Parts: sequence; C-alpha cells; structure tokens
Amino acid sequence: MLVRRFRRSMDTVRLSSGTTDVVGVTAASGPSMITTPQALSAAAGHVRDAVCTVAPGIRPDAVIVCGFGDPGVQQLRDCLTVPVIGIGEASLRYASRGGTRFGIVTTTGDLVEALTQMVHSIGLTHLFTGVQLTPTEPLQLAGLPDLSNRELAAAVQQALGDGAEKVIIGGGPLSSAADYLEQLYPGVIVDPVYAAAWWAAQLTTPHSLHRYGTRDTDERR
Repeated sequence: MLVRRFRRSMDTVRLSSGTTDVVGVTAASGPSMITTPQALSAAAGHVRDAVCTVAPGIRPDAVIVCGFGDPGVQQLRDCLTVPVIGIGEASLRYASRGGTRFGIVTTTGDLVEALTQMVHSIGLTHLFTGVQLTPTEPLQLAGLPDLSNRELAAAVQQALGDGAEKVIIGGGPLSSAADYLEQLYPGVIVDPVYAAAWWAAQLTTPHSLHRYGTRDTDERR
C-alpha cells in the first residue's frame, strides 16, 4: 500500500516529465510496529541492513525510510551517496515552510520524546506546537480504522487549538488517514508519505538547489 501511495505522490510532485519507479523493500526482521524508543533503536540496524543488501542491484536515486521516527536514516546517510529521506524529517521540513507553525498527531505516546528531539535537532522548535495523542493504544487502533480516524481527528482539533497551522499525521501506517482528515481540515493536514515524495523530488531533480525547502512544489489539492 505504501509503495502505491509513494508512486502516486511522486507523480504529483515530480518536477520533470519522466516516470517514477518506486521499489519497496521490507526488513527481514525487527519490530513489526515501532511504538517505543527501544523498538525505534532496534529497527535502525534492520533498516540499514535491508537497504544495503538490495541497493547495489537497484541503484536508487534516493532512499525513503517509512518509519516516522526515521530509524536507520543516519546510518544510511553515512554509507550511501544518494539522498536518504526519512518521512519524519521530511514532514517537519514540509510543514514548516515559510515559518508555518506546526504540530504532530500520533498514536505512539512512548515516542513523544524522540519526536520532540527530532524537531529540536533540525532547528524547528520555535515553530513546534507539540504532540497530540490518541487515547487508544496504537496496536489496538491499528485494526480499527474508523476509531483511529475519529481519534486522530480529535487530536488534530487539539493541535489547532494549540496554535498549529499545519498538522502532521505522525506515522507511516497512518498516512492513509490523511485523506480522510484532509476532508475535515482542508489545507491543514501533512501526509508524511507526500512530504517525503516532495523532498525526494527536490533532491533528485537536475539543477535543483539541493537545499531543504527551497522550492514550494505543493500541487496537492
């Protein structure tokens, strides 16, 4: 599902007329769902190994890591020569363009500190309004999409009340909820998959400035 979503997103943000080939790679082992700092840390090595195993054969122009806490991103940047994009960092950079205040809504309360540190590490704390959580545990919500949508919608409303102008849906598996939430809050919702596709387009387009957030290519409606 994420591969199809990335392909659609790349088709939307692509700055050239060429086609986009998206290849999905899944780690052979590791946490099935990242809900704690320990799982986030453990996933990093598995992500690195999965990508490094297939990268020589695929020869990608960019690598996108689909865990919102960006597991393994730094390790991959240290060993690959192509851009490595985490959907978490991409979402933060996309949401904050032009000095926009933003918040995050997510289901994983144990990762609030890690997400807050990510915001701090790229210098966006002054624009960050905080993290709003769903009350139901993430593993339970994963099998209840209607309840998940309702709780995420309530969390978005809370984020707006805190002063956010953009609200990031914090989780790769939650990206499908972004379409539902966009109908409720037009122009507010940041889909992490779309944000990563946007950033990938910036970093792989010939003659781009290769700096974060230097172009506004948002054609999403």
